[in-house]
Amino acid sequence: MSSTARSPGRWIVPAPRNARGELARLFSRNELWVRAILCLVATLFVYGLAGGWAPAFPFRERQHLARALSARVPFEIEDVEATRQARETARGKVACWYEHDARMLPDLRQAVLDAVFAVIEKPVDEVLAGGAWKAFWTAAPGTTELPADAADAASLDRFRAAFANDQQLEALRLAVNKAFVQYDQSGLLETLEHELGQGSMTEIRVFPKGDPEGSVVVPVSQVRIPEIAVELRQRIGDEIRREEGKIAEPEFVAGRLFDWLRPQLRKTLTWNQELTRKAADEAAEVVEIRVHKFLPGQQLVNAAADSREDSLIGGGEPLSDSDLRLLRAEHEALVSQMGWPGRLAHSLIFIGLFGSAFALIAGYLWHRDRSLLLDFGSFAAIVIAFTLTVAGLWVLSWDLRSRLEIIGIVLFAMTVAIAWHVELAVILGSLAALVFTIAHGFDLPQFVILSAAGSVAAMFCRSIRSRTKSVYIGLITAAVVFPVTLCSELLVAPRLSFDMLLDGLWYAGGASVAGLLMTALLPFLERYFGIETDISLLELSDPSQTLLRQLVQRAPGTYNHSISVASIAETAAETIGANGLLCRVGAYFHDIGKMRKPEYFVENQVAGENRHDDLVPTMSTLVIISHVKDGAEMARQHHLPQRIVDLIEQHHGTTVVEYFYLRAAEQSGEPNELDDFSFRYPGPRPQSAEAAVLMLADSVEGATRTLREPSPSRIESLVHSITRKKLDDGQFDECSLTLQQIRIIESSLIKSLNAMYHARVRYPEPAPA
Repeated sequence: MSSTARSPGRWIVPAPRNARGELARLFSRNELWVRAILCLVATLFVYGLAGGWAPAFPFRERQHLARALSARVPFEIEDVEATRQARETARGKVACWYEHDARMLPDLRQAVLDAVFAVIEKPVDEVLAGGAWKAFWTAAPGTTELPADAADAASLDRFRAAFANDQQLEALRLAVNKAFVQYDQSGLLETLEHELGQGSMTEIRVFPKGDPEGSVVVPVSQVRIPEIAVELRQRIGDEIRREEGKIAEPEFVAGRLFDWLRPQLRKTLTWNQELTRKAADEAAEVVEIRVHKFLPGQQLVNAAADSREDSLIGGGEPLSDSDLRLLRAEHEALVSQMGWPGRLAHSLIFIGLFGSAFALIAGYLWHRDRSLLLDFGSFAAIVIAFTLTVAGLWVLSWDLRSRLEIIGIVLFAMTVAIAWHVELAVILGSLAALVFTIAHGFDLPQFVILSAAGSVAAMFCRSIRSRTKSVYIGLITAAVVFPVTLCSELLVAPRLSFDMLLDGLWYAGGASVAGLLMTALLPFLERYFGIETDISLLELSDPSQTLLRQLVQRAPGTYNHSISVASIAETAAETIGANGLLCRVGAYFHDIGKMRKPEYFVENQVAGENRHDDLVPTMSTLVIISHVKDGAEMARQHHLPQRIVDLIEQHHGTTVVEYFYLRAAEQSGEPNELDDFSFRYPGPRPQSAEAAVLMLADSVEGATRTLREPSPSRIESLVHSITRKKLDDGQFDECSLTLQQIRIIESSLIKSLNAMYHARVRYPEPAPA
């Protein structure tokens, strides 16, 4: 007989387990240390990714800080504006590069010599009539008319007399060439082609065409034609006089030559912008960076921040890009000045933070869902998912402008809610947000926003029966996150601003994107990670499913029994907040093992034939019990979800096959001495509320069929009796059901069975013809 005491008149509540003793035994087992090592490896992974030996940079663009910030360590930062001005000044002083086309000047000198030769060789009348002599004269300043000498034969004769022989012409050639020697090197220019700020306005760098290596720096005054005109005339005169008096009237001759040359002078220099730009860049690069020094305790001021002069960083104002540059410099100085004691201390704090998080997870699972803690695969999946989420949040936060980390937290919360349950998703999502916020140094609004997003997304994942449900969850989360963002940031900011609205839109957009991503990821989570959603359960409930079709064909009575159990189990599960759909689908498959030997089960027997009449009770018990093992094997062969397999294995728990046990007791002659161990199902006992509901629904549905007159009172008495037996037998000791929930399940089963077996109106029989 059962070793568990029974009392027909009252409920027997199992004695509470000694949690302290169980915890002590757990610490003495290797499984604990395996889990601890897993948590340590996960912590070290995040430690390496996040650089846990030093503080993270805790600021981002548009972030609002409640107080103005001060320097924690002495540091220097480049004064960008001062450096820019210094470099612009250096660029403005560089000598611009001009390319010199020296071929033009020899042609010009030859042209003046040809003009002189033409004036000398041709008859005077022809020279005067043709206007060749006028080319050697220019109008006086302020007038447009040439001097009278320009048409005077006497002035022409004076000029011709200066070149009476070839020796004088040769002397003229030498004098003109010498006068142009400087300009052959430096070139000529009407006006500078570059503008103020693009280079020096007082000197330029001249190089022969195609030969930048031969460049020389020359003053602008030595190449600009309007400025060198007087100097050129003087040079021509000086060179003529140096020819040892070979040319008469040197001043007169020099004046005529210059008057002819002046209109013919053209620029030979062209601005080379590319070489000038390179020279300007080189000049800017050698400029020393201007720095601004801060001392510890000095308030951080950024004159360039958002065009605000002498603006304090913080104090409720949003951080700009230039603010972040200053804060980054201060942060890098802080990290660089940390000695090994500081890095060690920060490392211990970082590791301790994650150790505390994993301890909280383990503690929660110990008290609320111990099966997930004891099952290493489930616990490892939770730890890995938590670790990858925090690591993903860290990576997504590298972009200081966006708020993409909300995508990771929403995906994590939805995945946990779908894979396990909503309460665990809310706890883990909030814990991941807390750990990330603290480790990264962010303030309260960041935690509030991420925690709210994860909680809302998890709570709406209680039932996902369509692929588009996750999209709606993302939109609902976005609708909640937007006002939460505004309210949380208003806690530290003086007024509503565009930056807050932009942050709210970023967070809301991220939540929406997470919903879309979950829609795409859901089939992969179901297939590769063994996650059963309502969608996959609904697919399994299709009557065309292979096992269900076989069950209809081989054991139609069992199939009808399963359909009835599914109906009442789903209703009962939903009354206590359990997964009704899981109960319904589990009920469809809970007896598929009976297909192996359907004729040994009463619902499939016809014409009063009972195979057990020829078997001893122990053999009959083995046949009956085997349907649990056979069903689990068939479920695994057809790749049914593990939760369905669990329901198949647990729906009888370790109960006694009472009919054959009593037959064996009667046959033994010593009914009080027969041990019931051989007549019990192998178990395990129900590990979840859904398994317990299925156990009760299966038992009461089958028992009700045996009632000759299933009146409401009889049904109620039967259900109460069966429920009490299961409870007294300890079948619910390993699941999370409370006595109140058991009462609720019992009431739901009674209502459902009364509806199924309600009294029907007796119609009068037709009169005989």
